[in-house]
Parts: sequence; C-alpha cells; structure tokens
Amino acid sequence: MEDHSCHQLRPPCLNKVTGQFRNRQPLRLQTRNTRGAVSQLTKPGDFAQNRVIGEMAMLRQLPDRASPKVIWPRRIKEVASCPMQRRGHKTAIRLATGVVFLGIAAGAYAWYFGFATVAVVEARYTAKQVPIVRKLPVRLTDSALTQSPGRKVDFCGYDFDVPWSDLNDSKTKSSPTKQIMHFDSGLVVAVTCSPPRTFVNIFLSTGKLSAEDFRQVFGQDALQSDYALTRLMLETTPNRVTLRTGRKDAIATLVMLMVKGLATPPADSGIFLVHTNEFEGFQYENPALHPKRVLVDLFAPDQSLEFTFLLNYEGASPSVSQADINRVVQTVRKEGIRPGFTNASLADPN
Repeated sequence: MEDHSCHQLRPPCLNKVTGQFRNRQPLRLQTRNTRGAVSQLTKPGDFAQNRVIGEMAMLRQLPDRASPKVIWPRRIKEVASCPMQRRGHKTAIRLATGVVFLGIAAGAYAWYFGFATVAVVEARYTAKQVPIVRKLPVRLTDSALTQSPGRKVDFCGYDFDVPWSDLNDSKTKSSPTKQIMHFDSGLVVAVTCSPPRTFVNIFLSTGKLSAEDFRQVFGQDALQSDYALTRLMLETTPNRVTLRTGRKDAIATLVMLMVKGLATPPADSGIFLVHTNEFEGFQYENPALHPKRVLVDLFAPDQSLEFTFLLNYEGASPSVSQADINRVVQTVRKEGIRPGFTNASLADPN
C-alpha cells in the first residue's frame, strides 16, 4: 500500500539579498518502486532554485516503473510572499497611515493654535529670564507710623516729615526735580518729582503698541494716568497668555510683560499697594527683610513723587522700619496744608 502521509512543511522565506531561503526545512520526495515500497528522499540544506532543479534531474534517472511524486512546500510564487513579508507590508501601511494622520492633526493644530502656542512659550520664557514679571502687587498690611522726633522737609511744592533728626544739610543736594538727603547715620533718601502722564507718554513713544490698539485690548482708562498704567503693568503676568487668547490680546500682553520686566524696580521681597489721602502708589521691597533699597512711587492727578531709601549707600546705616517709611509717605502734603493723619489712611481701599 502506498503511504501518502507526507507532512506539509512551512514554506521557506526567500531572502532577497542573498537569494537563499531562510527556512531550512528539507524537501521530501516520495517514489514508488517496482515492489510497491515507498522510499523517501530527503535533501537537507538550502532550497535555492538551483538545488531544487538538481534534485529533479536526479529523479529523471530513476527506472521507468518508478513514478516519483514530488511534494513541494508551496509554489515558488507563494514562497516569495512569505508570512513575515506580508506582516512587514501591513506594518508599513499602518505606519504610513499613522504618519499621515499625525501630519493632518499637526497642521490643524498649527492653523488654530500655532500663534497662541508661540505666545505661550514666549511668555513662559520671559518669566524664566525675568522672574519679576510673575509678581503681583499685594496690600500693605503694616500701617503703623513711628512717633519718633524728626523734622519737616519741603520739596517740589510738597512737604513731608522724616523721622530722623540727624539730617546733614551740608551734604544734602537739591534741584528743581530731585533732592538727595544725607543723614549722619549713613542713611540716604532721594526724592524726585515728575509731571503727570510721564510714564504714559514714554510707553506710547516706544512704538511697540499704538494707542488705538492699546485701548482696544486694555480699555481707555489705562492711559488716563501713570497710576492706572503702572497698576495694569504690575498686574499683568504670563498666566494671562493661554491657547484661547486672541492674537491681538496676546501681542499686547507680551508687550506689557516686556515693559514690566524693564520698568519695574527690583522687588525680590514683594510689591505692595500704597494709599494715602492724596496719593495712590506702590512700594517695592519689604524693609523687614533688609534690602539694599526701598522705593515708593506716589501718583497724584497733578504730580508724581518717588522716594528711594538707600539703606547701605554710605556703609552701615540704621535699620529702617516699615513704620518709618509710612511716616514719610503719610505726611506728604501740599505746602501749607498739614491736616492730621491716622494709621488707617494707609490702607488701600481697593
């Protein structure tokens, strides 16, 4: 009886580089001899086409009564397209589809959020380079005034008290817009005055943002006074720029952040809101943390004053408290007008 049970072998994969089959499984040949017995010829090794052709040539030399039956692993054309190659082809299709999808998604994102993304990155980069743009002004909680003896000083149409009695008149220098007072203890206090809307005019003269564009983004009130513009500048932070921010608003905010980084005095220990009966303003630095200087800007409708307390200008100087600074700031009045003052008047109503 003839034995037709021959295992179907897994088709070899043709290596297109070497021209050889990677799956080294033998080709099984079955022949039936004259006695009906089944003999099996096995050829291990490579299955390149030339080897297969050689085996077929050997079979032609068998006796006439032999009827060889050759069982190929698969047809040659099926061998060329092995499962590994088909899986690689499908993987390439998936990768190409993914790349196309990502390209479409990236294009849509760039169309709708491209500029906003650039603005957000620019705002965060500015905050990293100039950390002060992250700071916001807060209320000044210490409203106490020192009651130590001092003297009255007049400057630029205003007079105020200084709670130190060692003012050295010989070293004090004065001009129409600036006065520098030296004290024997080493303390130096500089006072400057400027006309209204000085900061507004400087800001508009830079040409970074036109007045019309500025009003469209921030409103009309911000350009009415130096105090309004300064407060708007100090309250602008990088968090105002998001992916939902419009193009014009993002540009205006970036310009304001740039101006804030350039125009804001050093204030590592904080920025504080100041309010008196005649002035609105800001204090930069907390004297309790012993900075090198404390600066106070006061804004009135017809004048602006700036006080700079240089604590280490001439070597060691006495400790200046918040109550001392409050005494100077609170007593600033037009010459000839000296109404009483209270601690509560320093509190910011806003």
